[in-house]
Amino acid sequence: MKKLEKEKLAGNLDRAIYYGFHLLVFSIPLTFIRISYDWFDLPKLTLLRIETIIILSLWILKGLLSNSLEIKRTKLDLPILIFLVFSLISTLTSVHLLTSLFGKYLRYEGLLTLANYALLFFLASQTFSDGKRIEAILRTMVITTSLVALYGILQYLRFDFINWGMAPWEEGRSFSTLGNPVFLGGYLALMLPIILGGYLSSRKPLANILYGSAFLLSSASVITTFSRGGWLASLIGLLVLAVLVGRKVFFSRKVGLIFLGLGMVFLLILISNY
Repeated sequence: MKKLEKEKLAGNLDRAIYYGFHLLVFSIPLTFIRISYDWFDLPKLTLLRIETIIILSLWILKGLLSNSLEIKRTKLDLPILIFLVFSLISTLTSVHLLTSLFGKYLRYEGLLTLANYALLFFLASQTFSDGKRIEAILRTMVITTSLVALYGILQYLRFDFINWGMAPWEEGRSFSTLGNPVFLGGYLALMLPIILGGYLSSRKPLANILYGSAFLLSSASVITTFSRGGWLASLIGLLVLAVLVGRKVFFSRKVGLIFLGLGMVFLLILISNY
C-alpha cells in the first residue's frame, strides 16, 4: 500500500474513532433491554465493552498504518495509573478474587470495569486534541442528557409509555433510562455543571437555546428523582463552577435568566405534585 493511501486510510480511521466516541456517549445512557432480569446495567456494560474494543482496535490499526503510535500525555495519567495499581493490589488480596475482578450481578464495578474506564480515558485523550472536537462531543452529551432528562420528567408526570411494573422505590420518582432514581440523579449531577458551563461560554443563539433548555430539563429531572445525594451533588457541582468562572460571570444577567426559568420549573413541579 502506498504511503498516500495509508495516510488517507489512517485519517478515515481517526474519524471513525471520533464518531465512535459520539456513538458511545449517546447510546450507553439511553440503552436498556427488557429480555433479562437486568434491564439496564448489563446491557449498558455489554455495549460499553463492545464499543471500547472497537475503538481500541481502530486506534491500534491507525497506529500500524501510520508506522507509529503517537502517545499524548495528560496530567491525569499518573493519578489514574496509581489508582489502577492500588485497585490491582486490592483485587489480588481480596477475599473473593472473581468478584473483585468482574464484580457481581447488578454490581459490575470490578477491576475489569475500572480498567475499561481508564482505557476509554486514554483513547479519548488521544482523540480529542482540539477544541472543536471537544465542543462537538460535549454537544452530543448535552443532547443525550436532554433526552434522558425529558423521559424522567415524563415519568414523573405519569406519561410513561413503558409499563415497568412494580418498582422497588417510592412511586413518582424518575429513573428514566438509568433504571434507578439515584443513578439518574448522579448522572444529571455530573452533567449539570458541564451544561451550564457550555451555556456560559456559548455566543450563538442556537447554542444558547440548546444549553439553556438542556439545563432546565436536567434540573427539573434531578428534582423529580427525589434523590438527596443527587440534589447535593448538583449543588456542589454548580458551586464549584461558580468558583471556577468567577462571581461576575456566574451571576450575570444571562445566568439570571436561566435560574429564573429554573424557579418557574420548580414551581410547576410543586403544583403538579398536589
